Amino acid sequence: IGAKTVLFMPAGRNPLKTEAPKGSGDHRLMMIELAIKNTPGYFVSDLEILAQGKSYTVDTIEKILSAAPKITRLSFAMGTDQIASLHKWKDPERLFK
Repeated sequence: IGAKTVLFMPAGRNPLKTEAPKGSGDHRLMMIELAIKNTPGYFVSDLEILAQGKSYTVDTIEKILSAAPKITRLSFAMGTDQIASLHKWKDPERLFK
């Protein structure tokens, strides 16, 4: 994908979903860790899993950028299942700045 570093982050508590995630946060983190363990530059973060309350992507991205001010380029990938509801997200226009 052309990136030096790829950060995988399973969603925390999605405010647009009423049902609980299919697996626990720990289980989803472990699945990602197993999938990427032999890929240099791939990392997993528990930032959203550990967050209290609802998780908003725009807030998570701002936390990442605040914690790592030397980031010069950030790309965000999401599942195609989320595109149809993007207009319902918190401040979706901020994701494209």
